[in-house]
Amino acid sequence: SELLKTWMLADSTTLRDILGTLATAHIVRTESARLGIELDEEELMREYGIALAEMESELQQRQPGVSLDEWIAGGLGLDPLRYRASIREDIERRLLAERVVRHFIVTRDNAVAAVIVLADQDAALAALERARAGEDFAALAAELSLDPSGKRSGGKLPPIVRNDSAFARLAFATAEGAIGGPVEEGGRWMLLRTIEINAPLAGKWAELGPTIEESLVERPIEQPEFLLWKAEMQDRTPADFEPFFELIGEPSRRSQP
Repeated sequence: SELLKTWMLADSTTLRDILGTLATAHIVRTESARLGIELDEEELMREYGIALAEMESELQQRQPGVSLDEWIAGGLGLDPLRYRASIREDIERRLLAERVVRHFIVTRDNAVAAVIVLADQDAALAALERARAGEDFAALAAELSLDPSGKRSGGKLPPIVRNDSAFARLAFATAEGAIGGPVEEGGRWMLLRTIEINAPLAGKWAELGPTIEESLVERPIEQPEFLLWKAEMQDRTPADFEPFFELIGEPSRRSQP
């Protein structure tokens, strides 16, 4: 308790992040069990091998001639076998999280859309006029958008789940192939082109596993998808951190740190 209290006072941001990560890891495990997700052992071991190889490569650049186990034992003061096992567990948790998140997305109304993000309404209206005049939306996004997706993918975003945000409402209110907006959100103005709207799929892993695995090969999980899932899970299964705060002598609180 003294260690945790001192850590909290010295670097509360890092400790709160770790608490949140631990809570998320438990939710991933719980959801994986509920859905009946089974990982492919060959993929797990392949990802584990890649992680170890990357660590070895980085180590050789810093300390040529030192083996990974020597660095773990001598540099970190940890048991190499247990450290390797923890790496494998982290990879397993990541692979499970990818499948839990994608299951969440495909089992809800979701829209695929591209966006152009601009600084003000005048710039948004000017871009809309150019798009309506026939200019390619992806090319305009690459030229004008303040969002990284403009240059990366012509403004195309990960699937958008139906919710109460102005952006989501616009995506589902805009016909496939049409352009919606401009709409203001978070101090920025956005134009949106809805590419497709997908009805939710039904089923757990036994029914949807192959479809989800194929989708992950085609398009890995992106941060916006994870954040949508995380927000939903925090509302559905809020973490109780009261025992931790009691341990360090802080006032009771039950919400996320």
